[in-house]
Amino acid sequence: MAGIYTDIAERMIGDIDFILPKEQYTRAIALLREDGYTDVLKYHYHLPMQRHYRRIKKENNIAAIEIHKELLIEKYTAEFNYDFIRKDIQTINQISLLSYANKLNLSIIANQITDREFYYKTIPLRNSYDVFLLSKKTNAQQAVNNLYKLKNPLHCFLAACFDVFNGPDSLQYVKTRKTAAYVKRFKNQFANTKKVRRKRLIIKNYLALKLFLYTLYRCLVYKEYTIWLLHKMTDKNWYKKKLT
Repeated sequence: MAGIYTDIAERMIGDIDFILPKEQYTRAIALLREDGYTDVLKYHYHLPMQRHYRRIKKENNIAAIEIHKELLIEKYTAEFNYDFIRKDIQTINQISLLSYANKLNLSIIANQITDREFYYKTIPLRNSYDVFLLSKKTNAQQAVNNLYKLKNPLHCFLAACFDVFNGPDSLQYVKTRKTAAYVKRFKNQFANTKKVRRKRLIIKNYLALKLFLYTLYRCLVYKEYTIWLLHKMTDKNWYKKKLT
């Protein structure tokens, strides 16, 4: 729709994401439910206070839908949110879409922040290819510079993409000691796989501990989290899935 890909099979997707102002969030869920959309259930309980509503789907429709009230984890919600992206929304065929600049930003953020790959210093081909194509539609460096807290991880991703795609002009980035260190770590992973696996395990354990402490804090502050955790810890199916 936005004219980024030359073939519909070039980029597969699992769901369609919507971002709405918070005052319209609940109403949007209700409207989709009235239209026949139901939960795509994994468990009978759900993590409370998420940035998006749980995935819903309508029978005989190809894609599921996720309705967002936030785009990012709490740490960055004040910087990259609905109010930020709506300033330059583009309309194509009467459908409102993120600008190319914010599509590029979100493609990086989804990997580096949401999937926490910034810790591992890795970039997936899918996201990097999206960023490469989007850099042909907008000024990548300028798009990233519109942000503050997120600027460093985004420039680091651009730096790795610049290297992978053999230095195209469209992927120019701000060169700093941090971006140089990121690229060095990124490239070194291909030379010593055993060391990389050990380091990834350490990072994985660190992030798991960090998540555990954050969840524990949430349980102490919010009743909804305590109820969710009790359901999860007493669910035999959850344990079975973890062990398989």
